[in-house]
Amino acid sequence: MIIRFRQQGKNKRHSFRLVVADRRSPRDGKYVEKLGLYDPFAKDNSFTMNEERVKFWLTQGAMCSDRAMVMIRKAAPEMVKAFIQKKEEKKVKVKKAK
Repeated sequence: MIIRFRQQGKNKRHSFRLVVADRRSPRDGKYVEKLGLYDPFAKDNSFTMNEERVKFWLTQGAMCSDRAMVMIRKAAPEMVKAFIQKKEEKKVKVKKAK
């Protein structure tokens, strides 16, 4: 699974949905769950997301695309920081086991 943006809207007036999708599905294809919205044309570049569900999917092992991680980090920096720390701790444990 991957957390990424799904493009929507009119030509030259796109909006994006933050979604969880199978890694093999196309960018604008089928997705599992909608996690948030991003409208770059709004005056305040509005980005909303359901933090609980994002946290759930990250703990389930879903990977984030680069752009999605940047936006999630802006909206909820403490959540991403904790997630990255847990990931680093797992890497250290694996290295010690080898």
